[in-house]
Amino acid sequence: PALVRAARAAAAPLGDEYAAMHVRRGDKVSVDVAYRDSFPRMGADYFLRLAAREGLPAGATVFVATDELDRAWFAPLREQGFGLRFADDLDRAPLLEALSSFPQAVWADVLAILEQVVCAGAPSGFVGSLPSTLSGHVVNVRAVARHAAAASGAAGGAPRPLLFTKLHESCCDARTEQDWVRGGLVGDGE
Repeated sequence: PALVRAARAAAAPLGDEYAAMHVRRGDKVSVDVAYRDSFPRMGADYFLRLAAREGLPAGATVFVATDELDRAWFAPLREQGFGLRFADDLDRAPLLEALSSFPQAVWADVLAILEQVVCAGAPSGFVGSLPSTLSGHVVNVRAVARHAAAASGAAGGAPRPLLFTKLHESCCDARTEQDWVRGGLVGDGE
């Protein structure tokens, strides 16, 4: 609960209608053999397509959880009018308070948890990175919240189709292939 409270407080500068995006780059781009061929195809244009499919509003403030250090990589998203915000744009006081409860050696991991909470709470939608478990967790949390809202009769609770559903054992199974096709990463039958 303390990390959830900290993340929600840290997200205050994003406003009441922000969207979120998780862009996994880092080790998955260069080290992970299973994904070496697919990650280069997930450029900024791929995330623009996902944002369009998810219905992220033009000009929306979009919180980006990412391990990509080169902010120029995101230029095409900015050019499409998205107001991109990153971890360093969040309210630092609650982040630092949360981080200080842990050894500094695990701060990157704790920050990732905080970013997950910010992404999961994005009122205007979320798009994520295949096959990231961080994105998968956000999708699961959002799906549970939607279904709970639908069950309680709350407004906006109608389930929406998920663009990321890879939460299964094999990294390259038929379900993942379907996700890639839906997301435009590969053509049908590739």
